Amino acid sequence: MSDVTREEIDAKLAATEARIDATLQHAVAKIDHLPSTWTLIGAVGGGFVAVAALTIAVLSYGGDRFDGGASVGASLETTHQLTKQNAEQIKKISDQISEQQQMLNLLIQNANRQQKPKR
Repeated sequence: MSDVTREEIDAKLAATEARIDATLQHAVAKIDHLPSTWTLIGAVGGGFVAVAALTIAVLSYGGDRFDGGASVGASLETTHQLTKQNAEQIKKISDQISEQQQMLNLLIQNANRQQKPKR
């Protein structure tokens, strides 16, 4: 068996560290392009406000052109569908945020491991 020299070990460690650094930088670059949590929450909140405004508008002015019962029934059905869609979107966004948080935690752990002082 051939003995591994200190220089070979140092070279392998340097190559591994370079690969880890490149992977970390790539992951951080991807994360930087994602919208912030507050942006996503604002978008979902805006959707709820829009649905509420649409419902109020239809209920307020729908009686002028259509029979009251048909107008309210249609608007309630539309509101119900929009509410379901918003709930699904919120669930997807929540799942994405959870995945991103897990990925960030792993990246932070890896970065912390790399920054520990060498003995």
